[in-house]
Amino acid sequence: MLGLSALGGIVCLINPTDVSKLLGVSSSNPFWIGLGVLSLPVAYVVLYATVRSPLRLWKGCFTMPNIRLAVGQIAIGTLNFTFVAACLHQVLASEAPVSFVQSATAFVLANVAILVAHVPGGLGVLEATVTTVLPGAASIGGLVAFRVIYFLVPLLLGLPVFAISELITRNVKKKRLDKGREKPSEPQAQLL
Repeated sequence: MLGLSALGGIVCLINPTDVSKLLGVSSSNPFWIGLGVLSLPVAYVVLYATVRSPLRLWKGCFTMPNIRLAVGQIAIGTLNFTFVAACLHQVLASEAPVSFVQSATAFVLANVAILVAHVPGGLGVLEATVTTVLPGAASIGGLVAFRVIYFLVPLLLGLPVFAISELITRNVKKKRLDKGREKPSEPQAQLL
C-alpha cells in the first residue's frame, strides 16, 4: 500500500492532466491530491523514526522496526509497482504510442478503482479504467496479455515452487521427528 501511494503521489504530480480528466476535477487538484497521498509514506517513516515503544492498536501490539526498514519497504513497494506499470506500458505500447507516465497513471488509478470496487482480481475494473484513461491505446489483447503476465505466469511458476518447498519442509520435519523418537542402542545407552 505504501508503494502504491508513493507511486500514486508521484503520478499525480507528474501527470495532472490525465488524473484530473479521470477524476473529473480541476487541473490544480491533482497537485494537492498528490501531496496528500505522498504524506502517507512520509507519515509512516516519521512514525517509525519517532515511536520507540510498541504501538498498541485495539487488541494488537506492534513493535516498530528501525527507520531503514521503513524506508526500504517504501522503496521496494514503489519499485514493485513501477515495474508492474512498466509491464502494462510494454503491452500497451505494442498497440499505440503511449508514454510510461500515462501507463503508470492508468495503472495507479486502476488499482485505486479496484480497491474501491472490491472485485476479486479487479476483473473488468482494471480494463475499464485503463480504457478510460488511455482510450486509443488500450486494447483487449494488450490487457489480456498484461493479465497473463501479471497473474497467470507467477501462479504457474509459484505453484510448483510452493509444492516442492512443502515437500522438502515435510521431509525435514519427518526426519527430525523420527530422529527424536529413536531410542539409543545398548552401547550408547551405557555411555549416557
